[in-house]
Amino acid sequence: MQWPFFFSSLRVPVHLHIGVHKTGSTTLQDILLANRARLVEAGVAYPSLGEVRKPLRQAIDGKAKKARRLFDLTVREVPACRRILLSEENICGTASHLGRREGLIYPDLGERLHVVREQVIRRAPVKVFLCIRSLDGFLPALWCEFIRFRPFQTFETFLSRVDIETVSWRPVLEAVINATGKDNTVVWTFDRFVRDPAAIAALVAGVERDFLGKVDTHSYPSPSERAVAELVELSRSRPAEEIPAMVREVEERFPRPQYLPFRPFPSHVAEELRSRFRDDVAWLRNAFPHVTVLD
Repeated sequence: MQWPFFFSSLRVPVHLHIGVHKTGSTTLQDILLANRARLVEAGVAYPSLGEVRKPLRQAIDGKAKKARRLFDLTVREVPACRRILLSEENICGTASHLGRREGLIYPDLGERLHVVREQVIRRAPVKVFLCIRSLDGFLPALWCEFIRFRPFQTFETFLSRVDIETVSWRPVLEAVINATGKDNTVVWTFDRFVRDPAAIAALVAGVERDFLGKVDTHSYPSPSERAVAELVELSRSRPAEEIPAMVREVEERFPRPQYLPFRPFPSHVAEELRSRFRDDVAWLRNAFPHVTVLD
């Protein structure tokens, strides 16, 4: 059976939220999913993360047919559809990709985004949305995500993939802008998201802030400092491959906020990373004035 390629014919605009990881993506997706019926009323098609993750991964791996089929079926369920909204942080890559090339964060982002645009979205107009976070919080949180799914390695080993004195968000932002265009890129900071997640969800959906109803959300906070210490101790006597299965139980024994968050950087390094983040945001505003930046 030959499936119609929706994007190549109807050209419905696409809002594409690509994360990044550990910047509230789960909370944002909770808000969107809980308001899916309202979004349909506004002509916005929103397939959930559970629906899009596997097809998009297959598309990035060179098999885009299922992703095209999913989006065609999704949009046909929305009367008078005027926008399709996709949210999937793994478009950027995963924690295991950190530093794989030239010590970059998400080194393959440009290529992955290009595949999604060319093979899935095709000729439809697209606007890309992403959040960035100061590296003193992002890198430890990304490592905590890594050890949930990959053979255990210490934070110091994980961090050695990048040059902590130079690592920056600028190559990530340039990759997105090069793939999407400066007029079609929207960036916000994690602090801005924390202040009002619903406002960011409304921005991504292209609706008014008050259009979305209130919803209980959940998140996956990073393990506490005490939990990390316990996992490191376990790794001394257990194979690295066994540790991911233990992470959740250890997190529950030493939960936040009862225990302090994991903050591995000395204060002077953390402040340097925060300063560099502020410089990255200022650079983005100055170098690309047509990019929408919220902080």
